[in-house]
Amino acid sequence: MSMQKAPLLKVAALASTFNGIFVTILFFFTFSLDSLIYSSITTYVLIVVTGFMMIALSRLSYYYAIGQIGPSRTIPIAASTPAVSAYLASLFLEEPITFKMLLGLAVLMVGVIYVVRSSVSLQDTTDLKSKKRILLGYLSAGATTLNWSLCGTMLKAISKDLSPEYGPFATSMFVINIGCLFAWLLYVFFKPKEKNKRIFPKKNWKWLICAAVCQTIAIPCYTNALSYTLVVNVSSITALQPLVVILVSKIFLDQIEKINLKLIAGALMSVIGTILILLSF
Repeated sequence: MSMQKAPLLKVAALASTFNGIFVTILFFFTFSLDSLIYSSITTYVLIVVTGFMMIALSRLSYYYAIGQIGPSRTIPIAASTPAVSAYLASLFLEEPITFKMLLGLAVLMVGVIYVVRSSVSLQDTTDLKSKKRILLGYLSAGATTLNWSLCGTMLKAISKDLSPEYGPFATSMFVINIGCLFAWLLYVFFKPKEKNKRIFPKKNWKWLICAAVCQTIAIPCYTNALSYTLVVNVSSITALQPLVVILVSKIFLDQIEKINLKLIAGALMSVIGTILILLSF
């Protein structure tokens, strides 16, 4: 909702700014400055890389995909991170891969294919421009999946360098604020030349702030979960988003988003795949 008729780069930068402010305030009301010292230089490098990838790049590809194909089709694809996370965590964090997990990942990926094959928004036509736009939207959603999977693995590696009590929250704060700086740099260098294309609509502010508040809760919770269980478990639970998104899209975006049986079937298969992954441990 905050993206309607708004410049993509500015939306990403503003959302990251509010997100960074909120999470920093929460951290300093909860923990002390002594909690912020990591033991390894590698950890600080990972924080910068994760901030750039998770906050700056991922949000751009994610928001762009939503703008092209809508949230109910972007999120089932972007939320299919378990398929990538399982292998990344196995390679870099020595987490196990089981037969049930592979079966769950297969079901989840079939669900994603169903989502992709469901027709896109009602506003789209059959002309070449629309087809190109839709293809770019799906590619952006796929890029978001890869980014989120890599970032989930890196967030866990970073959090392990601090106490589980405050490590995830401190990691989230650093990653969000560094990502915010990168988001503004991207906006400054690639902003539209026309001034009217840089304006952020006043009616979108409430949605932007709501999104930032939700992300302020979601990112630290996600990082905290990574500290207590396997990466594939956490990414599997977050893959349940499609059902919630479809319901919300039906309520608020009924005239733009076409909710059909293929889309619902794909989302349900994603959920079944997620449950199979969780039952594999």
